Amino acid sequence: AAPPAPPAPAPAPVAAPGPRQIAPSAVRYQKLPDLHFPALSKRAREEGTVVLRITVDITGRLKQATVHKSSGFDRIDQAALQDIRTARFVPHMEDGKPVEWQTLAPLAYEL
Repeated sequence: AAPPAPPAPAPAPVAAPGPRQIAPSAVRYQKLPDLHFPALSKRAREEGTVVLRITVDITGRLKQATVHKSSGFDRIDQAALQDIRTARFVPHMEDGKPVEWQTLAPLAYEL
């Protein structure tokens, strides 16, 4: 007698799609972030641009923000992480439905 056939492999689980990557130029703000230049950075004449990687949910609310490229000054980087939370975004639509999205968002802190 032939040995029984091995069981069929289980189908691979379908991973939930990650956030849609969009170009920074495609970001539409309902409300721009309020930038608060740290007082100690002003006195120390620190300035620079922080590039944040942001993830925005289907309603246009910030879900996550991390520093992608530092300004070179921790105080300014931390201010950018706080300031981006004051922004509101227009939901990104695909096929008539809002989708979660991710992009790079530069915030410039200049004296």
